Amino acid sequence: MSKQFVSLGMNLVFALLLSACVSSPIVPTVTPTVASRPPIPPPTYNKRIAFVAQAEKEKYKGVFVVNPDGTNLLRLTEDKANDTTPIWSPDSNKIAFVSQRDRTAEIYVMNADGSNQKRLTNSPKGNYAPAWSPNGQQIAFESNRDGNFEIYAMNVDGSNQKRLTNSPKGDHYPAWSPDGKKIAFTSYRDGNADIYVMNADGTNLVRLTKQPTNDHYPVWSPDGERIMFTAYTEAKREVYVMQSDNGAGLTRLLGSDTKNNFSPVWSSDGHFIAYLSAVPQGISITARDPKIELYVAHSDGTGAILLADQVIGEATPSWSTDSNWLAVALKRATLPEIFLVSIDGRQQIALTNRLGKNTSVPVFQP
Repeated sequence: MSKQFVSLGMNLVFALLLSACVSSPIVPTVTPTVASRPPIPPPTYNKRIAFVAQAEKEKYKGVFVVNPDGTNLLRLTEDKANDTTPIWSPDSNKIAFVSQRDRTAEIYVMNADGSNQKRLTNSPKGNYAPAWSPNGQQIAFESNRDGNFEIYAMNVDGSNQKRLTNSPKGDHYPAWSPDGKKIAFTSYRDGNADIYVMNADGTNLVRLTKQPTNDHYPVWSPDGERIMFTAYTEAKREVYVMQSDNGAGLTRLLGSDTKNNFSPVWSSDGHFIAYLSAVPQGISITARDPKIELYVAHSDGTGAILLADQVIGEATPSWSTDSNWLAVALKRATLPEIFLVSIDGRQQIALTNRLGKNTSVPVFQP
């Protein structure tokens, strides 16, 4: 059995093949085949989780943080506007986020304790999808300040804002390569949405996909050699992988005749992929759809096991740095809650308890 699966952390071994997993009933616990193995110990490291919630009796969403054992829950932003999309800086000292407190969507940054909140962008149109460079010195983002969405980059103090793309159609979802030398993104410049990559200064633009599908949300492998993305058709979503420099070796990594697979992300060590899955209902899936499930598989897409059901929304799950835990929003009773789920499927640790509606988008501290 151990020769079929990659060991991780406490040398735990996956023992459920994809076919068995898909046909099994949805349960929140591990399959009996690994019940005799020692469980992953509860997280004891000091790595907080940032997330978004609309607290009870509050009108707007705010950014919160919580410890991995559910203690020290703090609200970091409090203003009469929605604050969303928290992203940790690589050194964990700051959080970038999007706020509408100035009527338009602008990118802000604050200290990890919520102090010193500073507006970085200032344009009459929206600014979204902030992404820290690996060295923590720049933030890439998308903005429609010039009439359509383009990719921009700026220093972390908001200075030196530079437009990196120039397209008559929209460019979205910037993603830095692990070495910080390149940025992948989605563009509609050639009709369908395709994945492109460019140097971090906007030069050397390369189109990576040329499929009839709409390709979104590029995700780099930890070694920078590959890019995963979600391919959309009218009624299906599937996960593909390819080489990051030229798009060669394009392979359907997570596909199914009975499921939509989307929102993939590699584990920190590159051994596993977490992703979401749902019964096909067209491209749009409602944020309260109880059929959205959390899976984990080997990096080649094999050996998938079901970890949790009733996932809230479509945000990419977030890995802990030791690759043993995933942070995700799950619906429990009538409200969404933030959970940690162990990758053996045994444990689901609730970090919030009836905090409020719209609780979502948890992100592990690096």
